[in-house]
Amino acid sequence: MINTQADPQFRLFIVGSGFMAKAHSRAAIATGRVSEIHSADPDRMARKDFQSEFPKSFLYDRANTMLSIAPAQNDIVVIATPPWLHESYVDLALRSHRDVISESPLFTSREATKSIQTTLSETQKTLFSCGGRFLNNPATQKVASLVQQHQLGEIYSVKLRQCMPRMRFGIELQPESKWFADVKQNGGGCLMDWGPYDLANLDYILAPKAISILHVRLAQPELPKSSAHPPIFDVESHAIATLIYHLPDESQVQVHYERATGSYEPERNEATITGTRGSAEWTLMGSNEPIQLLLRDAQNESTETFTFKSPGELWSSRAPLWEALKKLKNQPHLVVADGDALFQSAVLSGLYESAASGKPLQIKRCDFSDHTQTA
Repeated sequence: MINTQADPQFRLFIVGSGFMAKAHSRAAIATGRVSEIHSADPDRMARKDFQSEFPKSFLYDRANTMLSIAPAQNDIVVIATPPWLHESYVDLALRSHRDVISESPLFTSREATKSIQTTLSETQKTLFSCGGRFLNNPATQKVASLVQQHQLGEIYSVKLRQCMPRMRFGIELQPESKWFADVKQNGGGCLMDWGPYDLANLDYILAPKAISILHVRLAQPELPKSSAHPPIFDVESHAIATLIYHLPDESQVQVHYERATGSYEPERNEATITGTRGSAEWTLMGSNEPIQLLLRDAQNESTETFTFKSPGELWSSRAPLWEALKKLKNQPHLVVADGDALFQSAVLSGLYESAASGKPLQIKRCDFSDHTQTA
């Protein structure tokens, strides 16, 4: 992102000072536009560690102290705390008259989603979800274009199976953050950690008007314990769901969805969309490695392979802030915001509700209307 005279500077306010707070701060500095970085965290050692990397930052031990500073037009708040705190801090940040970016998952219950919908209506500010951080994957962009142009025919099946045998947050990933394995703090396990990105990708491609959750199974396979095993580990590490996506043209798409970060499944990275005239299989998440897309069509029944370069250095880490800045300037963007963010959050919570009750349920997009921001 290149700074120009047409791009105004902004101040960044971060609730939290840990791993993701630092990532957002680096993304802000890389824009060349951030004038100040503020961070609030009750942990003194966390604040000290944050300031060692960002020596010019302003630090606070309480978020309400930080957000009591008079707002400026281009201020942005990032919520980078454990998920159980998101609702209260998002509400506080929106009511400080600032636009807000929340780390994923956005919220851990449909009640929180409903509450923040009221706050958005009252404040007329914008809420961004980090669930969209992988949308600028060029293969995903190509698949979305194929679907929108009906080149695959009528879409009737999606298989999303992302299985990593040993990749549990709080154990193999970020072992210092034990709260990932505590359902009271994280809201769930692998589904809560990765589901926001999966839902954002599928919603971007299919644009459903409703999602029916037919069946959900959450499991915690009995894997060998490691020295990094947290004292509390009561979240799932394997989730399987059957969904129906109801599209605007009244067609329905069956979705087989699976996420595993700790299981006896072999490693899988399957994302396939099938229609009546072809199918597309692609690298869903992407990284700095080449990204592949395989197309099969009915005309010649052959497979065509496309290889894309990654969108850029640290692209998924920078995307939430960079794309939010584009939207706030009314430029083309790839974000999940406001009604879309609330809808996807409600679906994620609905998956857990269905797993607990054993009953199906449906979430409608029209229940989460977008507000019109005023100057």
